[in-house]
Amino acid sequence: MIVHRMKYIFAMLLIASPIFAGCSQEQLSQPEQLSGAVESVQSEQALDVDLIKKLDSKERKVVNEYIAELDRQINKGTVTDIKDKYKIYSKIKSNKNDAAIIYKTVSLLSRVPLDNSILSSAKDDLKSTDSSRFIAGYTYLFGKDEKYLVDNCKFYEYEKIDPFVKSMFAGTIPVVQSREIWLEKTIDRYLKWQPNKSGKKLIMDEGNPYRIELLKEHNFVAEYIVQHAEKYANPVLDHSLIWLLGEIGSPCATELLLAAHCAKPDYRTAISLGACAGSLQLELLVEKLDDNSKKIYLESILTPEEYQNIKDHSKKEIKDYLIENWEKLKKRCKLRSIPQLG
Repeated sequence: MIVHRMKYIFAMLLIASPIFAGCSQEQLSQPEQLSGAVESVQSEQALDVDLIKKLDSKERKVVNEYIAELDRQINKGTVTDIKDKYKIYSKIKSNKNDAAIIYKTVSLLSRVPLDNSILSSAKDDLKSTDSSRFIAGYTYLFGKDEKYLVDNCKFYEYEKIDPFVKSMFAGTIPVVQSREIWLEKTIDRYLKWQPNKSGKKLIMDEGNPYRIELLKEHNFVAEYIVQHAEKYANPVLDHSLIWLLGEIGSPCATELLLAAHCAKPDYRTAISLGACAGSLQLELLVEKLDDNSKKIYLESILTPEEYQNIKDHSKKEIKDYLIENWEKLKKRCKLRSIPQLG
């Protein structure tokens, strides 16, 4: 089940990633030439031969357009295999400065019939300290031998994983396992941190050093806290986590914060709840709040004038008002969730 779930998450990241859509020339260099061709079992539907030449282009835009077209043809079933796959794999992984092109090209190679020469090379590349070789090997193994990948790839220090690998393979088991170990450790340090009372700085000037590290992983942090609510909300959600979840502003934390606010209504929980609640969750929120928790919630997220204008409205009118002003209120609550030092 977890393997299928990881593959689904990985596919979603592949589609949504801005890197897959192409990076700027400043970010990535032009790719080296590739030697390869596409073949189709149905010759009458064969890919236009002119497109094949585009894979040899030194223009990154041309190569990206070709890869996109090849991806489309594979999805349609028009293209069933790629000639000289091993030669293409060997050539592309030698491109030292274009991780995105390596990733996208090898992803396509992993979607056509298995090439045992590439598979053997990919297993060697997984052990390499060269980032281009590693990305090529990881990508091919994810598509063709995920069990080998999971059994033989361990990231012992999440913070040292290459940013490209961390981003593009975020949903794969080795990265997920490393991230969860890091999250548990870093959240615990965040919770246990105490200001240096003996130092020269005032306590109010000293921010939690683990906050910034956690914010870099924002949605993963929120998801982890929600998934481990029995640990972090026992018996109530820690106040510093309420702040952190508000600053992250992920809708996945809405129900956890709503439960916290219903159990103990206060300004801080209301603000974080306002920062996280998605527009489609507002109806549930209004229905769950009793008179006292609703009053505190509205007083916290609205200006005094806004509150006076809406305080006596029906639940439906309040819900409609919150939905209509959702973007403005969410932005306001996220800003109020940022710790003010000094």
